[in-house]
Amino acid sequence: MTLGLLAGYGLAHFSAPPSVVDPPGASGATLARYAGRKLTLGDAQAQLALPNAPSASLLSTPEGRKSYVEGLVRLDLLARLAHEKGYDRDPAFLTRARQELAAMYLENEFEEPARKRAPTDAEVAKYFEESKGRLQRPEKLRLAIVVFRAEDDATRKAKRPVAQQVLAEIRRRSGDYYAFGQIAASRSEEPRSAATSGELPPMSRAELEDGFGPTLAEKAFGMPRKPGTLLDGVVEGERGLFIVKLLAAEPPYEPKLEDLRDTLRTQLATERRAKALEAFLGDVWKSADVKIDEEALKQLRAPPPAGTGKK
Repeated sequence: MTLGLLAGYGLAHFSAPPSVVDPPGASGATLARYAGRKLTLGDAQAQLALPNAPSASLLSTPEGRKSYVEGLVRLDLLARLAHEKGYDRDPAFLTRARQELAAMYLENEFEEPARKRAPTDAEVAKYFEESKGRLQRPEKLRLAIVVFRAEDDATRKAKRPVAQQVLAEIRRRSGDYYAFGQIAASRSEEPRSAATSGELPPMSRAELEDGFGPTLAEKAFGMPRKPGTLLDGVVEGERGLFIVKLLAAEPPYEPKLEDLRDTLRTQLATERRAKALEAFLGDVWKSADVKIDEEALKQLRAPPPAGTGKK
């Protein structure tokens, strides 16, 4: 429903006089006479108030003013000739005219009043309080890990010596910047991190718990926040054995109203507009008592592509 009413709303506006045959006249001196008609000063001034009117510089010279009047006369003559040919009854023309009228109605009856109802500072502050939980960002750690999958005691016991041996090798090569990544790529049993030399994306405590278990998350978030720190010992978690290195820590973000006021005002206005537009169009639809015939709708078909010869 909404899409149907808004079809063409965003199109470039089609410009046409209210009535091609007999547009409303305006008073004033007569600027031009033609085909039994006349163009008055009031007519020309009214056109200058419309969007996309010529700039003031064009009217600053006699030549420019004459050119402008000639253009108005030419437009009216051609429009009248088109009317005589019946072009103003062409379906494409009528569709564009309806789209323009729909756009004008929405602009004047909905958009302009909506712009005058901008959120107040108090409303923005209330919206901030309601959105604070969404805007907050917890601390995140960027880790590199070597994983040995072990979800039962027997597997854990079998892999423990291997994990400790790998940890010893990493410590022995502590002066080699690339050692941890090379070992993780060749020894880790967790495909995602192995493919990135053991590196994980920044993860919150909850994300680490979800991905690798609460024990690893607790140990990792208990580490000193010094990049390059290697967690002391192999972590024996619920889903395996882990060797953990801290690459970086992202501090938590606590939003402040003064920093976000303009952004929140725009967001609140956008949300309100969307809800109000849905209600506005719903009222239009309801007042028109629209009823769609589902059986007749089944007969609707797109025309065949041009040139196929099908009918």
